[in-house]
Amino acid sequence: MEYINKPRILCALVIFLAIFVLISCEQPERQDTNEAPEERVPHPTLGPTVAPAPETEDGEDAPPRLAVGIVVDQMAYDFLDRFRDKYGEDGFKRLAGDGFIFRNARFNYVPTTTCPGHASIYTGTTPSVHGIIGNDWFVRVPENDETYCARDLTAGLVGGGAGEDEKSGQLSPRNLLTASVTDELRLATGKNSKVIGVALKDRAAIMPAGHLGNAAYWLDDESGVWVTSTYYYRDMQMPGGAKPELPAWVTDFNEKYSAEKYLNMPGIDGVWNTLGDVSTYSESLPDDNVYEKSIRGRDEETGEYRKPVFPYVLKDVLEENKEETKGQYGRLIKVTPFGNSITKDFALAAVRGEGLGKDGVTDFLAVSFSSTDIIGHYYGPRSVEVEDAYLRIDLDIADLLNALDSEVGEDNYLVFLTADHGVGDSPLFLGDMGIPSGYFMEDDRVLAGLNGHLGKVFGRGGSKFALAYSNQQAYLDRDLITSKLRLSLENVEKEAASYLMTLDGVADVVTASELDSADFTTGARQLVGNGYNRKRSGDVIVIMEPSWIEYKERFGKKGTTHGAPYDYDTHVPLIFYGRNIKKGESMRPVFITDIAPTVSALLKIPYPNGATGNPLSELFNRQD
Repeated sequence: MEYINKPRILCALVIFLAIFVLISCEQPERQDTNEAPEERVPHPTLGPTVAPAPETEDGEDAPPRLAVGIVVDQMAYDFLDRFRDKYGEDGFKRLAGDGFIFRNARFNYVPTTTCPGHASIYTGTTPSVHGIIGNDWFVRVPENDETYCARDLTAGLVGGGAGEDEKSGQLSPRNLLTASVTDELRLATGKNSKVIGVALKDRAAIMPAGHLGNAAYWLDDESGVWVTSTYYYRDMQMPGGAKPELPAWVTDFNEKYSAEKYLNMPGIDGVWNTLGDVSTYSESLPDDNVYEKSIRGRDEETGEYRKPVFPYVLKDVLEENKEETKGQYGRLIKVTPFGNSITKDFALAAVRGEGLGKDGVTDFLAVSFSSTDIIGHYYGPRSVEVEDAYLRIDLDIADLLNALDSEVGEDNYLVFLTADHGVGDSPLFLGDMGIPSGYFMEDDRVLAGLNGHLGKVFGRGGSKFALAYSNQQAYLDRDLITSKLRLSLENVEKEAASYLMTLDGVADVVTASELDSADFTTGARQLVGNGYNRKRSGDVIVIMEPSWIEYKERFGKKGTTHGAPYDYDTHVPLIFYGRNIKKGESMRPVFITDIAPTVSALLKIPYPNGATGNPLSELFNRQD
């Protein structure tokens, strides 16, 4: 056994403890100053702060200072390729060439329309979860009438013309049942981030800004200026009951660039003409064709639509088509590409006026370009007017990106670009080309025929079995059927479906009972299921044949629309560009509901609370 010298060990231990005590008791020298120890102070906010703002993260993987969502309304994927040779280098080509493009991105639900589209992009889920099942939908109780997706009777208008009815501003995101990625950003930063939504259409600004957005702005029809809703002032204490006012930068913009002033600016001069010679628009049908509805309206003497040809002298359009423009420049600018241009300019005014991307907390600008959709409805996707609108929005996007380079810094912002839906060809055009297509009857005719059939089958002639037909969905009177007539709701649904299947243009009919009891995993029925919300959707849902659209008296058989479960309405562009985005492309099938979780991951914040999509893994693979 080895000998141990205990006295030496004890001596060493005493010396070690003495040194340790001296080090522990030593205090660092403090400068002779009156300054308090450093503290983290949260940034000031417009609303209540729920947590201090996080410190700025440094390094290559730090989140961007500004996230920018760009939605081009009614942009089918095809438009990226069809007009590619005519696009400049700094717009769509810059995004696709220097960013990451997903070439097989689709909507995974129906209906493919504006309000559900924007809600799905920003929540990362489908209408079955977020509840925005259409631009409008029928509400049984208490309204027994249709409601608008952004309707909020507790809100009022902020801004607009003198004496304008505040009810026109009864709008907010309250009908949205889930959080958006912009909501999650506000929560993650203790409400220190700023979130601004901008679009000509109110719903396209409101849904992206989410429940916690600082503001959503849209262009008012009557006054032709940018307005918002009192919803965004709910956390502010207004002295003496004073009415909310627009921020100074919005007021300044409105004074300089009302819709009327904008359309008469040098370079526009009150005329919409093609950027180049009309003969060079070879990707489109001839300018004068029978498939287009002119923004000039109908000739009062003949009742025929005026020719849909360039150039459009806008003051003449305002006078000729009072039925639709109502003599308002706010309406007129929306049916021209200059609606997109004023949106771009206002969005940049928001960047400067709100100081977006200027501090260490990520901000979010959600921009939707609406004029492409409105022009597309009038003229169809093969028109010179639509081609011109895309050549011009390419320039607008280039301006936006160049300005962001200057205002925020080229590597300090993140952009995604997509669409809220695609668009189908004019059925009249397809029919002339020999492709099956058609026009389904108007809603009131469907409803009358359905009620007549159900009354006859169940021996209750005159009874109103169906209360409404909206969004290609029949809403049955459940109380009448089950409580008063003591019939099986499921049996009535089946009979309604059988009748609707007999109508021309109907490919399939799905009942609520089927959707409640089965999980469809393929085809159009899967998309119907993803768009079905048990509390808000109808009882019997119609799926039309490809290239059939609902007939609308306002349009007749001119122009076109969207909303179907087929490729032309579901396949849209999806591009990510900017900070921490490598160049690349993928043909992997992805869904629009993947956008919000992807943005959340890039911003390093939680996914939206109802998200069903997944982050796009290609963007997180750092290997070259």
